[in-house]
Amino acid sequence: MKKLLLFFILMSFTTIALGTNVKVEVDPPVPVKEENFQLVFKVRSPSNSQAYISFDPGFAEVLGKKSTGVSISTTIVNGRVSTVREASYIFDLVAPRAGRLGIKNIVVDIDGNKTRLPDKIIKIASTKSSPKNYYLQAEVSNEAPFLGEGINVDYYLYYRYSMSIIGHEILKFPALNNFIKRFYMPTSKVETVEKDGYMYSRKLIYSARLYPEKEGELKIDSVKIRVQYPKRTRGGVGFFGFGLTQYATKDLSSKQVKINVKSFSGLDIPKNYTGLIGENNFKLEVTRNRYMVNEAIELKLLVEGEGALEKFEAPKLIIKDELEEFDTKSSFEEINNSRARKTFEYTYLPRKPFNDPDRIFKVSIFMPSKMEFIEKEIRIPALTVSGQAFNGYSNQSTESKVKSKNENLNLQKSITLKGILGPITYVNKASENWIRTFILIASFFIIIIIGLEGLDVFKRYRLPKEVVSLNHELKKDGVDYHRLFRLLYFLKNNNKDVQDIKVIVSNSQLSDSAKNYFTKALEVGEIVSFSDKGDENIPFHYEDKYFKELLSKIGRLKHNENLR
Repeated sequence: MKKLLLFFILMSFTTIALGTNVKVEVDPPVPVKEENFQLVFKVRSPSNSQAYISFDPGFAEVLGKKSTGVSISTTIVNGRVSTVREASYIFDLVAPRAGRLGIKNIVVDIDGNKTRLPDKIIKIASTKSSPKNYYLQAEVSNEAPFLGEGINVDYYLYYRYSMSIIGHEILKFPALNNFIKRFYMPTSKVETVEKDGYMYSRKLIYSARLYPEKEGELKIDSVKIRVQYPKRTRGGVGFFGFGLTQYATKDLSSKQVKINVKSFSGLDIPKNYTGLIGENNFKLEVTRNRYMVNEAIELKLLVEGEGALEKFEAPKLIIKDELEEFDTKSSFEEINNSRARKTFEYTYLPRKPFNDPDRIFKVSIFMPSKMEFIEKEIRIPALTVSGQAFNGYSNQSTESKVKSKNENLNLQKSITLKGILGPITYVNKASENWIRTFILIASFFIIIIIGLEGLDVFKRYRLPKEVVSLNHELKKDGVDYHRLFRLLYFLKNNNKDVQDIKVIVSNSQLSDSAKNYFTKALEVGEIVSFSDKGDENIPFHYEDKYFKELLSKIGRLKHNENLR
């Protein structure tokens, strides 16, 4: 034991002293008797001289020797330049029998400096190992992507060309945590490929497009499937000696694949970087260039490409005090297994006339093939808003004015309720009990009627969540222009030529009384919300019957859109 320890210490010292490193490999790793195999010595050394290698081949026979070209690498450490040369020396051997072959007394001599290596034990097989009939393998398009860069993962079922499969089912899908993921069930196309010197048929079982959300080492989870295949039978079975085909099943799992996610350290990241990697295109669609005050302006931004569009947020294209911006709507759709499209719909409401010249809005994406950030241009056309704004227009928020108006309304309601309920205090107890009973019964029937009407409006036609939310806020906080505008805008349907909200109401299927109510509500709302000359105490009450009619019309419109 002491001699062996002394030997390894001596070996380490010799290698360090000479700056020489030797690696021994066997190709193939498990040779077969009476078939040639190679013993490869990879020698790294600062010397220009050729290495002389000697060893005892045991019961194997050395057939020949050859060397490959020399590769040179130069490094600078603490101001010192060091050059290392690597060369490979290949020996062809053959073993006449199976068993454990020991390659002993290995010595590498460079310029008289000898490096002794430990013995190499090689297992010689009696016959060549047969290939697997069926196996499952995950194949990744890029094992070293950048953070947020898309990669494709394909799970292939391989089976010998002479074999066949009846069908398969997926028993376990991959979780793929730390990734944005899109899954695909591919078509059952069968290919013929060569694998490890054998012909295989392969079938794509499952695919995913992944975007890593974490740096460092990440794992591609395995997929588990069950394969059904015909089992060969011997001899005649059944009537008249005909064979009956039997079927068997086999469970297969792919091995985990590790990838190394790179960061952008060392790169100068621009401020307008979108987080999108790869080829991505931006296109802005504008239907018109001229608008009137209080006429909705609609823009549509289309983003299409290889990036992780799921988490890409709408850029702020226009920021002006004269414009009130509504919540931007977005939709996402997949084009194929590497590209997608995201659409943003912007809606603005101009409060004052202005002229905006056309301009360029720039965003950046990262191109890993070039290792650089490039800018993409979004052209915003000129916009002109005409008309007359309310006098004394200010930037005071709608919410603050609505809050002030609601406080006055609540005060009025409080005074009114006290006046109504006052006389009840002087009723005798018998009358009071009868009145309470009557109120309970009436309340019960009112709740049933309201419930049925609610079911008729909300259940018959499924309303968008935003419509339900806006209606709830208007009923709770009082009618204000901002929310009412957004709710009435759902009556627009697919008529792109009409932008004015009052024209939209006028062209709708609402009753004349409802049209008059909402038109008046818009006019009063404009005065209350946007004019300093307006009377802040002007109340405009939420009329339940008109809003129910409005929700019913919106529900029918959305229902008809879905049918189309």
